[in-house]
Amino acid sequence: MGLSDSNQCATCNATDSYIHAFWLCTHTLSFWLAIAKRLSLILDLSIPMKLSFCLLGDLSDITVKPSQKKFILISLMIAKKAILLHWKNCTKVSITQWIYMLPNHSNMEQLTSTIKDKTEQYNQIWLPFINFLKES
Repeated sequence: MGLSDSNQCATCNATDSYIHAFWLCTHTLSFWLAIAKRLSLILDLSIPMKLSFCLLGDLSDITVKPSQKKFILISLMIAKKAILLHWKNCTKVSITQWIYMLPNHSNMEQLTSTIKDKTEQYNQIWLPFINFLKES
């Protein structure tokens, strides 16, 4: 894509590609492990550490409520955004950045839910995360 003069991963020096950046890089893989653990804590579920789950949002291996499904899919989307923000530079993606990015999205959803008079739906989706932040 012309983003860099090199086709080497900036963090592990392996040959870079989309699948490497999003999954195979050891730093990215440790990020996904942290995401799975954090989502498990937040939602009190056993979140699988699988490519189909993390990258494609395949929820067939877990039973979730609709509100949990929406939170999981939003969380995975934000995790992928965090990976992209760090892809061609020399910094590693971190769980802390993901945690800081989620409230930004939550705030936009809260505004939308207030306008559409769907505050209860917002609470069902985001309350587990808000409670997690308060406890940590």
